[in-house]
Amino acid sequence: MYQNRFKKLAMAKEFRGITKLLEKLGRNIEEFDSIIVKRLDENFLNSFPSCYSWDGSAGESYENTRLFGVADYKGYDVECGIKEIKISCKGVAGSNIAYSPRHEYEGETYLESLSKTDNVDDFSYFIRYFRRYSDWSGQESEDIREITILKPPKRKKISEIIKEAEKKAMEEVRQETNF
Repeated sequence: MYQNRFKKLAMAKEFRGITKLLEKLGRNIEEFDSIIVKRLDENFLNSFPSCYSWDGSAGESYENTRLFGVADYKGYDVECGIKEIKISCKGVAGSNIAYSPRHEYEGETYLESLSKTDNVDDFSYFIRYFRRYSDWSGQESEDIREITILKPPKRKKISEIIKEAEKKAMEEVRQETNF
């Protein structure tokens, strides 16, 4: 999805964490195809971040997802802070080269990853960085970079959603073991 430069710059002004992220990654805003804003909802929280890596003598492909928490307190004379959230992606890695192993990664949901993050409700928003790259001989190369601003849920704190998931899991275990 193409997005013009003016919109991307306006997004960076509205969300100071974008500028911090670009500095951290050593990237320029022009390299990104799009910057979008979404609300963190339970569908997203229960989805898996993806990763993919495949190579061979004729090229390579990969897909990578990273997540960052941003503390951005507008109106206060406070530096905008950014922290990478450790996530475990679901995906596959391998090679076309003979006898190369293939690895599959089960990963964990965004919610599971966030449950391991201290003070998760203190973040103003999160940034999902996604890149898909493919360059194979005889095919058109692809290099897509996207930033998604993920605003916290409106009616619930993330910590409350985590507690609900833990409670639901405990109820399921009790039902499964109560026979």
